[in-house]
Amino acid sequence: ELLQSFDIGLMPLEDTPYTRGKGGFKLLQYMACGVVPVASAVGMNKEIITHGRDGFLVRKGESWKPYVESLLNSELRAKMGEEARKTVCTRFDLQKIVDPVYAVLLERFHQRKERHI
Repeated sequence: ELLQSFDIGLMPLEDTPYTRGKGGFKLLQYMACGVVPVASAVGMNKEIITHGRDGFLVRKGESWKPYVESLLNSELRAKMGEEARKTVCTRFDLQKIVDPVYAVLLERFHQRKERHI
């Protein structure tokens, strides 16, 4: 409920080896709630957000202000929030990957089992 009450989701990160390895869970939470993220262009963030469509990526040294100010426009924020939710539902929905992952694991199990017979 708290995340759903947000208008904009911010995710500032320094560009370090540690932050480049982060998974972007906070972004996915924002986006699943229809909250438009504005995030540092670091690591997985660049794989999750399509800049200008479902969120904004801020490069090192770039100002966050224009992106946040543009989202004061409720129509733009609503449109991008819908796109953010679509992104999570189409690209990151766990149910969509369960069957393919299960099939791979089952195949490997059978291959391993056959080698030991």
